[in-house]
Amino acid sequence: MGRLPFIIAACILITAFDLYFYNAIVSVFKWRPKIRKVFGILYWSYSILLIIGVFAGIYLNLFLTLRAIILVAFFLTVACKMAMLPFLVLDDLRRFFIKIVRKKKTVKDQAITGAEPISRSEFLVKAGLVAAAVPLTSLSWGIISGAYDYQVRRVNLILPNLPKAFDGITLGQISDIHSGSFY
Repeated sequence: MGRLPFIIAACILITAFDLYFYNAIVSVFKWRPKIRKVFGILYWSYSILLIIGVFAGIYLNLFLTLRAIILVAFFLTVACKMAMLPFLVLDDLRRFFIKIVRKKKTVKDQAITGAEPISRSEFLVKAGLVAAAVPLTSLSWGIISGAYDYQVRRVNLILPNLPKAFDGITLGQISDIHSGSFY
């Protein structure tokens, strides 16, 4: 019961961050109302299911595979959001500074093609999304491809102080296998 308040506080903090990320993503993409609604349902369903899954993984006797999948999904989600967070904070600080200085926004020249240039906020949020994709892809690749990528290395060691009784002996070392985490 001692860790329950900590877990609840962490869930509240994660939900607050989720709201922050959700608002940033929705503000940048100009989706039709129906697509925005579907995105909102999917986003919040995933977040709520993930938090419920973490509680279930901690307090219920789940299969090891299911618990590992839930915790890895949680870790990947948090890692991606933490990679995106500096871009969102930078954008908010930039906008806050502009409001403080009360600098009037100047009209920018449009490109020759007539396309509207990307705003700084939109650029920072989209750059944050790209940055969030980096840990997602690299960690997912490591989990999927590196799961059973075992290597056998044969190394001849020359140890000058080794007693003659051990000359020619073969030693084996197995380390960092992580076998059984998912399957």
